[in-house]
Amino acid sequence: MGFYMAPEFQMADLNQHAEPFRAVSAMLQFNQHLAIGYSFFNSADHMMMYRNDMGPRIPISLRAGAFKIEYALKPASKLHVSFPLSVGRSIAESGYGVMPLAEKNMAYYDSLGGNLPYMPDYYQFGQSRFVLIQPGMQVEANVFKIIKVYLGVHYRFSIPLQTGYYKHMYVMPSEPLHPKFVSGLVLNTGIKIGLFEKSVKRK
Repeated sequence: MGFYMAPEFQMADLNQHAEPFRAVSAMLQFNQHLAIGYSFFNSADHMMMYRNDMGPRIPISLRAGAFKIEYALKPASKLHVSFPLSVGRSIAESGYGVMPLAEKNMAYYDSLGGNLPYMPDYYQFGQSRFVLIQPGMQVEANVFKIIKVYLGVHYRFSIPLQTGYYKHMYVMPSEPLHPKFVSGLVLNTGIKIGLFEKSVKRK
């Protein structure tokens, strides 16, 4: 039995744009082959994407938490492969909508971009929630006893779960974020640091 942490960097092809993500996993490992744990990732920068096929580009921030299971083939080999599967929930936050002219030129705080000097004519905070399913394959290298490095390829599937908007008496509703904008191919690279072969003494 063992335990490891795995920080990684991801590049995701979302809505035909390459977007950077940060991620980290905390995993319990059993008999060197099977690992079970939890993974968290979020977009490294605000993605500028279309909410639908028409309209202006809007800032979108994506984050997710997922249970993760991973199976490795021949983990003792210097070079080997593993097959991770993550299942959880993701949240896409965006800003788009319509504000009355009475709100124009008022300073306000944007949760995505920080303080802005004025209130634009159109702006709305919105959230879209999805079920995240992300299978993949990784090539791993045993560098030291407590360190492994890896490269992988995955595909992120997003299933609509819920769409909601922050309450504001002047906000007009806009269309929810389409799942295709947060689904796509994902390339990742990272490092695993931990105790991979810790023995458990039985009394």
